[in-house]
Amino acid sequence: MAIHFDQRVVYVKTAAGSHEVLARKMDLSAAERRILIIIDGKRSVAELPDFARPGEIVSILAGLSQKKLIQISGTYELPSPEELKKQRALDLQKLERLKSELDGVFERELGVAGQVWDARLADSVSLDVVRSVLREAINVLFSRAGDVAARRVIALVRPILYPAPSL
Repeated sequence: MAIHFDQRVVYVKTAAGSHEVLARKMDLSAAERRILIIIDGKRSVAELPDFARPGEIVSILAGLSQKKLIQISGTYELPSPEELKKQRALDLQKLERLKSELDGVFERELGVAGQVWDARLADSVSLDVVRSVLREAINVLFSRAGDVAARRVIALVRPILYPAPSL
């Protein structure tokens, strides 16, 4: 019998699941343990496949559920086409603002070696790519120029990527 999971379903760890993460008493596979650890009551099933091999997620979730380590906590409602369009526009604005604010910052901090990071940021096509490039670049900056230099860049990035909620 094939098991089908709704991609919008959100799982949460049970008390037994939380205990298992800490105690490691059960004989779980590495993939099962990895998925159990990241189950947080916020991610939908659609967001989990990156943490498992293709086609493996359904059987992992079924096994964890059967062992009473996870349970369904709800479903994630998909945004409307209008909301998606609005979010894409906001993401594009953030992307362009980041590129503008960070233009030349790594060359200023690292000299000629920073030109590579500036070019990678300029070529970034999405916020996910920018985040990845920034993680690497800030790590390099930290190791070569120190904590103060890395914090200067983080101070530029944080308000754009993670604005304070408006009251």
